[in-house]
Amino acid sequence: MELNTPQAVRQIKSCNKDYAVVEGEKQSLLQAMSFALKFHKLNLIDQNGELFVKGTVPVNSKDSPDAALGGPPNRLAWQNS
Repeated sequence: MELNTPQAVRQIKSCNKDYAVVEGEKQSLLQAMSFALKFHKLNLIDQNGELFVKGTVPVNSKDSPDAALGGPPNRLAWQNS
């Protein structure tokens, strides 16, 4: 099921399993919650006794041109002034 970040973290935290499969790799539940913070929406599937976690909508990084303030600063703009 697709969940937003707080819902996904709560779901992972309340899970009674020892690990989660995050993007195809077995990881601890703490690592899975840390991974969840990198996404706005996540897909969590409890199947065959395992919890599968997959990010669907990533949070924009500060190096991304789509970031909140228009991307990284233009270095040439301040060097020439």
